Amino acid sequence: MKQDKLEQFVTQNREEFDDLIPDPKIWDQIQDNIEPVQKIQWMGIMWKAAAVLIIFTASYFFHDFISKNNINNAGIAQDVEEQIDLKDKETVENAL
Repeated sequence: MKQDKLEQFVTQNREEFDDLIPDPKIWDQIQDNIEPVQKIQWMGIMWKAAAVLIIFTASYFFHDFISKNNINNAGIAQDVEEQIDLKDKETVENAL
């Protein structure tokens, strides 16, 4: 791979760059400005993920329960309509 001129210059003059040490005052200012690394609180994330999982699971089962009740109610309503129709037919036949 072909090196560009800057990279070649840095490689050739590496020793001159390495002997330079920043002033301790400057280095202290740099360290003061660096923000500390925040640790990730995995327990909090796990509790939130568990809560989301519980909510989604509960909503799925609630929806499934409601859907089954609606199907059962529709079947019951259809049975009631059939019984009413039979009674109406009987009433009409008895009237004739």
